[in-house]
Parts: sequence; C-alpha cells; structure tokens
Amino acid sequence: MKATIKEKILEFLARQKCRGYDDDQLSEILKISPRQSVNIICRGLVMEGKIIRAKQIGGKIQNFLNTEECRKKIEEEGYIPVPVGPRPVRVPVAPGLLPEKEKITFEIDFADFTQKLELRGDIRRDISKAFVRYGEGSYGEAIINCYLVSEILTRSLFNSLYPEDKDKRIKHEDKLKRIWNDEEKEKQKEFGGIKVIASLLSAILWYRNKMGAHREMEPTMEGARITIMSLIQTLIEFQRLGINISS
Repeated sequence: MKATIKEKILEFLARQKCRGYDDDQLSEILKISPRQSVNIICRGLVMEGKIIRAKQIGGKIQNFLNTEECRKKIEEEGYIPVPVGPRPVRVPVAPGLLPEKEKITFEIDFADFTQKLELRGDIRRDISKAFVRYGEGSYGEAIINCYLVSEILTRSLFNSLYPEDKDKRIKHEDKLKRIWNDEEKEKQKEFGGIKVIASLLSAILWYRNKMGAHREMEPTMEGARITIMSLIQTLIEFQRLGINISS
C-alpha cells in the first residue's frame, strides 16, 4: 500500500535524529508537489501533536518530530516554536501600549515578534521554553517559565530605580507595588512608563499564583497566552527605556 504524504513526512523525520527540515526541503527530498501541500500537512501534524514547527532568529521554519529528545534540542539551540491554528492568534493588550487608532487586540506570530527583540541568550532560551510548553499544551509550566524571567526583569527594574536598595531583601510583589506607586519616578522622562511595566509584571505574577504555583484555577491556553504576551511587551518597554537586564 502506497504511503500517504503525511506518513512519508513522519517516517522521514523519525529517521533524522531531531534534525529539522523546512517545507521546501521536505518537498524536494520527498518529491512532494506542490510545495504548499507540505505546508498544509505539516501545520495539520502540529495540531495533531505529532511534529513541532520552530525557527531560529532570522531562519526559516523547521519541522521536527515531537519527541522529548527533539523538544530538548529545540530548547537548547534557541529555536522558537511557531504555534499554528485555524485562525490567527488574537491577544489582549493593555491600553496605552499601542497607538489609539489600533484595536486593543491584534494578530501576532510569537516567533516573528521575538525576532525584533535583542535578547540575551539565556533570556531567549527561557522564553523559548515557555513557547515549547505552550505548544505542548502545558499551560501551567509555560506560565511558570514566564514568571522566572519576570523575576529577573523586576529585579533589574527595581535596581535601576532604587540602586541604594538593591542589596536589601525585598519580596517580589513588594518591589512591584513600590514601582507602581512611584508617581515621582513615573514623571521623569527616563522612566516614563514604569507603571505600565509594573502592571504587566503584576499580571504575570497573578497568573503564576492562580494557575502556575498554587493551581487555584485550572491553567488555560488564554492565561498562558496573556502571560507570554505580557512578558514580551515588558521586554519591549525595557528596550524603549534602555534598562539593562541584570544577570
């Protein structure tokens, strides 16, 4: 019995020891035409949980078999999984982060969006882990991964604002409260927007407490998506203000 295109792709990827191949390569190697059929089938395989589509900064989308070994490689090498679905992802954004003429929701491709950020290697890897967990449907773990990065960002912002207190033991949530309530710093040109950052980081903390650490609520796709977007928007605000991320 002749193998289907789906079977050909899965069998080929299973022999590659977690090497990724883009749609054009699969089309050429497996003699599948038109090339668009490879794209359609691979996107369907992602939705079935059988493969992962991921890309590195500036690279093409690669197809990997969805195994523990391949997921580990994707995380270690800084690939960013590309979620697919029947419709574009629509993500709620806090008022003031986009021009007024824009809608409060906008369509976003997580991988393309992160290419615009100049991120430190370890930060990029941690965010990549959140994307991998999101793609696997492990929404609670994705939220926790985002929270771990948010702790670094909160510490970095707090130390930039209050260098005299950087060695004091202050709780994460108390740092956010102090930043949020600091009207004087908010009015300064070099720190304008810190209340927005505090709001975004507080949203991540809320989802971590409710859906990540304590599981007061069942982790949801929407909760993980909002948490990831809050983290990305925080990084954008950091770049806008020129805030260095502490090690």
